[in-house]
Amino acid sequence: MITSDRNPRVKEWAKLLRKKGREEEKRFLIEGVRLVEEALRSGAPVEVLLFQSGRDYFLLRDLPPGIETWEVSEAVIRKLAATEETQGIMAVVRMEVEGPFSSFLAGEREKHSSLLLFVDGVQDPGNLGTIIRTADAAGADGVLLGEGTVDLYNPKTVRSTMGSLFHLPIRRVNGAWTLTKLKEAGYQTVAASLKGSADYREVDYGERVVVLVGNEAHGLSPQLEKMAQIRVRIPIYGKAESLNVAIATALMLYEVQRGR
Repeated sequence: MITSDRNPRVKEWAKLLRKKGREEEKRFLIEGVRLVEEALRSGAPVEVLLFQSGRDYFLLRDLPPGIETWEVSEAVIRKLAATEETQGIMAVVRMEVEGPFSSFLAGEREKHSSLLLFVDGVQDPGNLGTIIRTADAAGADGVLLGEGTVDLYNPKTVRSTMGSLFHLPIRRVNGAWTLTKLKEAGYQTVAASLKGSADYREVDYGERVVVLVGNEAHGLSPQLEKMAQIRVRIPIYGKAESLNVAIATALMLYEVQRGR
């Protein structure tokens, strides 16, 4: 049992609370029963499981082999937790090594229909997490993260995905190059834009489509918006200037699926 939050192992795990530490170690922290359970169920590469002394967790009763387990004090959990109200259980998960985008695209070419989401410059980690969860719920085949998008493994992003992080292929990509390759592969590129000329409910999206959504304040970068083959708008009936990007993403993805 580890009781001190100054223990060398605890200091090692605490580095994962910072982006630099996560990038160096290629690992990240998750916390809470729901996320840990989803990671285990999805076969994510969980390396270490930490649980607070004095609590009983059903997850501990049937763990896959090879996972290091540590009983720790409340002080240790609080040192590592990114939330005030912790459930006393955490895990260290190894980042999946991303293959080249060409390999991902080669797999997509085999599908008759495919729905991809391209996220450009979204800065709020809660928004990104909700967008990934929405893409999972809407049956998207993958999420592409363009330049300027917040760190996928930010603790708030991870929590907001509610486990969907472990269900979808997610790639960080070069925006313009990737869109060019997708169009060459037969994808229709559709941008959600306040400048869009078409109502998003009146478009034939086709069987292979990439939906592009952009930054909370500025939308898509001018370069990517110009590259999109279709620009659509979501009507605003009240006095709000725009919709939250996660809400706009949900409307777009579900409309694509409804049209199919």
